[in-house]
Amino acid sequence: MKIGLTFDEVPQMEGASGSFELPLTLFGGRYGKVGTEQPDEITKDDGISHIVEGGLALKIQYDMMPNNNSCKLFAKVE
Repeated sequence: MKIGLTFDEVPQMEGASGSFELPLTLFGGRYGKVGTEQPDEITKDDGISHIVEGGLALKIQYDMMPNNNSCKLFAKVE
């Protein structure tokens, strides 16, 4: 949150391994008039997709460790 990127609630990790994707928003997204829409339209988006085509997502892969009930996390923003 310190750099303005947020995402929705993280799903529960089920099984020995898995992965999930969390779409990112920048400062809560954009809402209102940005000057490119029709007079009766309002822009509402993630605040990123107008800069990076398709937006960004936090991709997380996890592997549960059988010994101590912990897990390894691998995360990247794409």
